[in-house]
Amino acid sequence: MNYARIDPVLQSGFLSILPQDWQNHQLKSKKLRDFFGEAAEHGLGRRGLTFPVRDPMGDRALVTITTDAGTLEWDKLKQRYSRDFHMLAYHIHDTILRIEQVVPKQVHLTRREIECLQWITRGKNVADIADILSLRERTVRFYLDEARRKLDTANVAHTIARAIRQQLL
Repeated sequence: MNYARIDPVLQSGFLSILPQDWQNHQLKSKKLRDFFGEAAEHGLGRRGLTFPVRDPMGDRALVTITTDAGTLEWDKLKQRYSRDFHMLAYHIHDTILRIEQVVPKQVHLTRREIECLQWITRGKNVADIADILSLRERTVRFYLDEARRKLDTANVAHTIARAIRQQLL
């Protein structure tokens, strides 16, 4: 069975920025009650909150917290810990991204590396930058190469794009 096609939490979770309370979906139809029942048979709690999260690249994900607590107990837990669950969802997602190395580690560029990249974005070449900064061309190339190495990029254009994305420029 293609659960993604019938999972209302999955479908609405990517369209919303608000947490999805499973209770709002479970009672809509027998098909959905059966769906959530099968999920419980496979180890998911009978009640849950699903939190849409966004990563630094703008991609979306869903983090779910489930329980087998009774309805009244779950209502109390939600009321008391909903904000904590929401923050936990972001921390879980961030940790997964770092483990999977999806989010690049924050890089520090020196003042000169940044200056050289900024001059490149203004259409200057290595010789021009050397004149402007009173440096040797070899030194300018060194700064550009260091920035490329630190940002793990293939060329200067790639370096500039990644530096902008990481808000270094």
